This record gives sequence, structure tokens and C-alpha cells, in this order.
Amino acid sequence: MAKRNDFSANNSEMNDYYEGRALRAKSTTISYPFQQSLFGFTPGKMQKEEGIKVKLGNFYERFTKRLYGGDIKAQQNFDCSNNSLESIATSEPDVTSKKYFRESKGVNRSECLKLVDTQIAKYIHLNNQKHGKEIRFDIFRHAVDKLEKNYSHLPLENLVTDLGKKTIYGLSLPLSVVFQAYASNSDLTSRYDGEAYVKLTRFKSKAINSIMLNPEETLTNLGMNPEDYIIRKTKISKGMKVNKSKIEQFPILIIEDKNPELAKAQIQERVSNCVDLPTNFVLEYAKMAKDENYIKEHYDKLDPDLFGRIQSNKFNAEGLIGSLFEEVGIETWEESLKQLKEAGLEPIDGFVLF
Repeated sequence: MAKRNDFSANNSEMNDYYEGRALRAKSTTISYPFQQSLFGFTPGKMQKEEGIKVKLGNFYERFTKRLYGGDIKAQQNFDCSNNSLESIATSEPDVTSKKYFRESKGVNRSECLKLVDTQIAKYIHLNNQKHGKEIRFDIFRHAVDKLEKNYSHLPLENLVTDLGKKTIYGLSLPLSVVFQAYASNSDLTSRYDGEAYVKLTRFKSKAINSIMLNPEETLTNLGMNPEDYIIRKTKISKGMKVNKSKIEQFPILIIEDKNPELAKAQIQERVSNCVDLPTNFVLEYAKMAKDENYIKEHYDKLDPDLFGRIQSNKFNAEGLIGSLFEEVGIETWEESLKQLKEAGLEPIDGFVLF
């Protein structure tokens, strides 16, 4: 009998992944330098201040590049002159190819996938630009535990070798699936809107495993129609290596939009109409898009608890706008009021991002 959460070829539930043809990687060898500085890497032992999680993230960026092709951290500039402020938007996806922008993530087997508001807002804004590419999230589940405790005192090579041996499976998801999971009220997700950490949606650990084992059922539970997607179960090819170390074969689930242009338009419509979105996402998206009208159009849909300025469904305009400016980075109401007057605006017109 297969062990719980066993994603190896020993589990009969994984037969669809292992019996078919392997994914044809763009390259079978991942080059990961140990003896030179690159993307913040330095020779020898890893130092805590250098960020072990950053090194893990860079491993999976390089893995994504070798599997699917593209360039790492290629800066993209887009014309967003339809908005009322700055005309150029800049983005830097993890991996960029002719057809795709890819965000790469490594997630431990016991942890959730953290969908941070600022990052989701960045990709939703990118989705609205004219670039002819699809946006995908490539998620790698691994069994490398207690990173800082077990690897901070060891050479970088130990971490990289173990990641090659202990990656359990991969998920390649379109933005439409990720955004629906992010905004979902399903029991597969939870929200964090506190002050001690960045605001985000947690895609729970059980949800990551669920979509791997039962993709159609999980999509349905998240409020999506599986018929809108192409679902492909495959595996990495044997013989892949990181430097000279073997990478153990693991399964990959690839979900694609049947109609990418329709999926893109549906995301745009949902965001434009502010349908069932976290309050902080609305604020982050407005900042990212530099759109001075977005919050003004949708402030009635925002969570009143965020501002603490709504009584008996009547807005205290000065207090609400003051809270809003605090959220977007202007320190005091007095400063924001001064900027409003300099711009020739009344306070009630103050839903403007400077």
C-alpha cells in the first residue's frame, strides 16, 4: 500500500504521470555555480544574511529555465499610457520566453503556497499589458526540511544536491487558476490581513497535494470548470542533472487554458469590476497600475474594517481618505491634504495615488 502523500511511481494513483511520455526539457543539465558570485551567490559556505530561501528560489528558477526555456530575470517595460500617471510599467518575471512569463516557486512538503498581494497585483497588472505572452506559475514541492538549521553551516553544494534528489513533484499553472485560488473563499485557502507580516492568501498544503492527485475535483472546489482547461500529467525525463549530480525523476502536472485570450479577458473584467477581491489587493493593484480612479470607483466594495471610518453606512470622508493615504504610503493626513490643495482638489476628490 502506498504511503499517504506518496507521489512516486510506487503509488498506483500516480500511474497517469509515470506511464506516459516524459516532458521534453529544453536542457537536461542545470548549471548552478558554486565558486563564483552570481545572483548574490558567493563561494564557500552559505551565510544567513545571504538568504538561504533566496538560494532555493534561484535553484528552481534555473530548473524552470531548463525545463521550459527562456531567460532569468529579463526586465520588461510596457506602455501603460491608458492610465493617468506614469506611462511605463516595469516588470521582471522569474523566467521569460517567447511565449511565457513564468513565476517559479519552491514550497516545502509541509508548507502552504503563499500568494502575496503585492506579487499577485504585479502579475494582474502585467496580464493587462499587450505583450502576447501567457503568465504561468511553476511550483515545485520539495522535501528539503529546516533550511536554516540544516544548511546554513554547509557548502551551497549540499543544498543544491539535496534539492535535486528531494523535489517531490511540480505544478505548472496558468494565471487564471492561481488568481482564482488567491481570491477564493474555499476551505482550501485562508487569508492573512494582519500587520505582523505581508498580506497574502495561503493556498493550503492539502490544496497543493489535492490539485496534484485530483486536479478536476480541486478545480471544481475552487469554483472553476475543469472543461475550460487542458490537463496534462507527465514527468521529468530520466538523466536530468544539476551540475554533475543526478536529479531524481518526479511527476509534473501541467494545466493550460483552452482559450488563453478568454481567460485573460475574464481576469481583466473581474478586476475592473472589483468582484470578490481582497481589500488589500484593490489597494495594491491601484498602486501597481498607477490608476488614480480605481479606488474611487470601488471604495464602496472595500472592507470597512480596514479603515475603521465607516459608521451607519455613512463615510467620514476626511478620515477615510486619510486612512487610504496612509495605506498608499503618505505618512500623515496633513501631508496628503497639502498635496490635495496643491493639486487643486477638494478632500472628497482625494482618492488619488501620488
